[in-house]
Amino acid sequence: AGGLRNVGYDGHIILGVHAKIPQNEQEYLKRMDVTFYSVDMIDCDPSIMDKGAGDGGGNIRGKCSKGLEDLKLEWGRFEMARQWLR
Repeated sequence: AGGLRNVGYDGHIILGVHAKIPQNEQEYLKRMDVTFYSVDMIDCDPSIMDKGAGDGGGNIRGKCSKGLEDLKLEWGRFEMARQWLR
């Protein structure tokens, strides 16, 4: 975020961050005028663990965002962004 601000970017920066982001990192993001959302990670729904990559499965990490347990993180990030932009 600092890199973008340092080169003059003054647009919106929106990030999903770990639920336990350290306080000093939160303060840094605030100083950089970054909007950030805490993302709780939980185990994915078993139904997506059994699918192959071509079926929308193939979950690499086995972790999903809380509330989006049926979307592997690689897809869930798009839904999170959609929700944050409302």
